[in-house]
Amino acid sequence: MRDVRTERDEIEEAVAGRTIATALARTVADHGGEPAFSDKVGIDGPGWRTLTWQQTRDRGLDVAAALVDLGVAPGDRVAIMASNRLEHVLADIGAMHAGAVAM
Repeated sequence: MRDVRTERDEIEEAVAGRTIATALARTVADHGGEPAFSDKVGIDGPGWRTLTWQQTRDRGLDVAAALVDLGVAPGDRVAIMASNRLEHVLADIGAMHAGAVAM
C-alpha cells in the first residue's frame, strides 16, 4: 500500500502551475479541429450542433472580451442561468478567462 502523503505530493507536483485555461489551450493545440461539445437544438429542432475545441476556445475568449468590455473585473462573480447546453459552457469559459468567478 502506498503512503497517501507521498501519492498526494506526486499529484501536486504533476499539476503545479496548471490551470483549466492552460489545459484548454493545450487541448486546442493537440485536438483543435476535433469535436469538443455537442448539444441538441430543441426537442423537435433541426438536430445537433457541434463545436470543435478551437471554436469552443475562440468563442469563450469572445465572451471573455465582452464581459471585460461590460466592466467585469477579476474576482467579480458572474451568474450563469442556462440549461445544459453550449452557451453554458461558453459562458463559463468566458468568465474564467475574464478572471471572474462563474456561479
